[in-house]
Amino acid sequence: MTGTSIINRIENERIRRWYEKNWDAVILNSLIEDYEKDGFSFDSESGLLFRGFSDKTIRNIGRTIIDIVFPRPVDLHYHKDVDEAIYIVKGNGLIIKSIGPQHIRYSEEEISEGKEFYIPRGAEHSFRPDKGYALEIKLACSGILNPSEEICVSHFDEFDPWVKYYKR
Repeated sequence: MTGTSIINRIENERIRRWYEKNWDAVILNSLIEDYEKDGFSFDSESGLLFRGFSDKTIRNIGRTIIDIVFPRPVDLHYHKDVDEAIYIVKGNGLIIKSIGPQHIRYSEEEISEGKEFYIPRGAEHSFRPDKGYALEIKLACSGILNPSEEICVSHFDEFDPWVKYYKR
């Protein structure tokens, strides 16, 4: 990866533009390289890093357990079929999640190392790292998490709380 900006390798144009506006390419490259040394793989579509069990093992145990690094916020989304448990390994930021069955109220909570969050199936949620940093999380799901079945309510770069935060 050395010599090539990781930002230029991001396939999703919307995500690539967000990184261009919000990250210094040299710092992001260094961050990605450090995580790759720890066994993470950079996903050029999502702009995130992943480390975990193989797909075969996940299918065999019927659960998703994975480490993810988020240098960017997450879309406001929900899952119809899995509950999530999130453990913050490294980083600080904010999590927003819906309260109640109609998703008309949201709670906000600071994220920091060692905190745990439970997200029941159907609850809308999103989180973001502090500017210039990444969040490293351990994610465990009650079943097999399929990102293509995630229901996006608002893209992270259009979600008002995150737009306001990154404009400051």
